[in-house]
Amino acid sequence: MGAVTLALLSLSTTDEAADLLAGAETSELLAAVADASDAEIHHALGTPLRDVVLIEILRRLPAFVNARKASDLRITVAFRVAGRPDGGVDRFVVRLDRGAAAVLTGAAADAVGRAGRNATVTCSSLDFLMLVTGHLSPITGVLRGHLRVRGDKAAALRLAGAFDIPTAVAG
Repeated sequence: MGAVTLALLSLSTTDEAADLLAGAETSELLAAVADASDAEIHHALGTPLRDVVLIEILRRLPAFVNARKASDLRITVAFRVAGRPDGGVDRFVVRLDRGAAAVLTGAAADAVGRAGRNATVTCSSLDFLMLVTGHLSPITGVLRGHLRVRGDKAAALRLAGAFDIPTAVAG
């Protein structure tokens, strides 16, 4: 288990976890995901750490847009991420507009109606985390039934192809 993973497990508050994640290098976060088992990730995402981890990963996502690949794209994809401890789903929207990406959360994500998005991807929190950290290929996720796409599947794949997520291997 990596240093970030061990440190997260020892923290007593979500504020401490948020501070740790905000100060971690992206490579450390990716390695923490690579080092953890699916069971460990699933467990962590069933605790208050879920919001902290997902928001921190999403906060960093726009930095990984490949401007060349995305220069002509205007795509909006909503994500419905199941597995909240209360049984609900989180909603996030990733909007790509000619090379610039924005991630909407909370009320801003909820305000994007069907007409304002190309597709909606529904998945578990584990699969979402694996997808946005580069550990799950969108094509593999769809073929294996981990990612369900409503709407324009090609647009969802083009969105995924516009990001260059660094890879991390288990340490």
